[in-house]
Amino acid sequence: MASSFGSSTFSTSSSSFSSTFSSTTSVFAVAPLPICIYMNFIIVSSVNWTTHWQMHHQLSSSLANSGHSILFIENTGARKPKFNDISRIFARICARLKTLHGFSQVEERIVTYSPILFPAPYLNIAILFNKILISKSIKRWIKTSNFTRPIVITFLPTPLIHSLIDDMQIDLLIY
Repeated sequence: MASSFGSSTFSTSSSSFSSTFSSTTSVFAVAPLPICIYMNFIIVSSVNWTTHWQMHHQLSSSLANSGHSILFIENTGARKPKFNDISRIFARICARLKTLHGFSQVEERIVTYSPILFPAPYLNIAILFNKILISKSIKRWIKTSNFTRPIVITFLPTPLIHSLIDDMQIDLLIY
């Protein structure tokens, strides 16, 4: 059986395959070696790093184990705090005091950011106030860490997170 493909002719028989090509065409394409491109990721989480292990943690660790750098932004809140949240809020403040402006290296390629913010996630003045505080801290960390062109993966699409993302120079946003 013979078929024509461009200027090349392929001939096949039941037991072998032969081909006739011009001098610049090869039978097998040689795939280039994969280029490892390490990227920066910002994971906007709806949980804190110290909570029980969830998909946010697994994704962060898997990306870090593949050589990528991660900024894991802990929960910024999706609801107003209640009275029974006082112990959790106190624990977060105490944990924050042990960090450098809220940033803490938790694994080789994972840094967490634990923001302190005004607890009214849907009040416009609180969103603006929180955005100014958080954005300033994140931008300063990005600059000093050479953490350029991040891919943002968010598990918490609140108005605050939307406004923070709008203020960043990112390569890709994943919800």
